Amino acid sequence: MALAETFVWDEASYIRAWEAGVFGEQRVELVEGQVIRVVIGDWHGQVTARVIRRLPEDGWRVTNATLPAAGSLPDPDAFVCRRGAEPVARLGTERTISRLNPGDVGLVVEVADASFVFDTEVKTVAYGRAGFGWYWVVHREGVEVFTDPDEGGYRERRHVGPDGEIEVPYAPGTTIPVAELLDVDQP
Repeated sequence: MALAETFVWDEASYIRAWEAGVFGEQRVELVEGQVIRVVIGDWHGQVTARVIRRLPEDGWRVTNATLPAAGSLPDPDAFVCRRGAEPVARLGTERTISRLNPGDVGLVVEVADASFVFDTEVKTVAYGRAGFGWYWVVHREGVEVFTDPDEGGYRERRHVGPDGEIEVPYAPGTTIPVAELLDVDQP
């Protein structure tokens, strides 16, 4: 009996397939060589909207575009980039995906419901290896704050519960109460 082979995707193969319409209307992302289907439920969508509304934009831009990260092409729920930041590269035949200098990315945010383990174990490697300084995973029990990126992910991880506040790293002196991000009325 032959063993099944697993195909590991690289950026170029994934972009060619995406541009050719292979994935159709399905929302997918490339993370650590695997094409992952993205499903957005009610709680996730509502909390993502709260996060985006609460992030300050003075000198920065909040987006949810694809964020190339060390060979992965994840679609974070939000990330913040410096206004006027010039991409270090543009990917795809239409050059529609921008690779940014890590210093121009002030924060990356994932909202995790069913994806908590994936977001805190797998995506941390991609974002940390890319050198993005701050990564938040917002979940029903609070926010996991990852800092001090390295090749294996992040050296520091801190949990902030629903009664706490989190520092906005690119806006010194600005904090956000975690309770304002969580939608406690949604099951």
